[in-house]
Amino acid sequence: MKITIYTSPHCMPCLGTKRALTRYEVPFTEVDVTSAPDAADPILEPSDMARAVHRRPGEAMTDIISAFAEIKRQSSIEYDAYRFTQIPYLSLLNPEDAPEWTPPTDEELEAHLLKSWDRQAVGMFFAKRAQREAERLARERWEATLRGRVTLRCRKVRGEVRDRVPTAWNVLRHGTDEYGSE
Repeated sequence: MKITIYTSPHCMPCLGTKRALTRYEVPFTEVDVTSAPDAADPILEPSDMARAVHRRPGEAMTDIISAFAEIKRQSSIEYDAYRFTQIPYLSLLNPEDAPEWTPPTDEELEAHLLKSWDRQAVGMFFAKRAQREAERLARERWEATLRGRVTLRCRKVRGEVRDRVPTAWNVLRHGTDEYGSE
């Protein structure tokens, strides 16, 4: 097995990787990407991991973690369902030429998800989706009741009071508000 580490000076993840490989006596080749302009070309070809290569110190770990998070997010069933149920991108750019688009039915969505996911994962996805929809409808019904409307109004008034109190104290203490008026 041939291991090549592409490093840059002062790159802490690079140093940690080199130390670990040296500690376990794993042979590797080190290529400094700042030494030659084309040193990083083998790893900069289009791929999901190309975002993990950096030329400035200090940002490597953050961007590596965000690259892995993006890959994980794109491999979830929720993301797959979301992408399938959204309006196609090109029709958003030119809406007058786009054909009439209707969202897919649950059967079409299930058929699409079953192409790349097992039946148990698809079933769990639809169960969670039904639970979220039931919670949303229950909240809407509660908000439509008298008690719900009164509670929401009290919360809104409480928030407005919390926002206005500092200004009122400023007027009482100094005789002016933040705009300089009395």
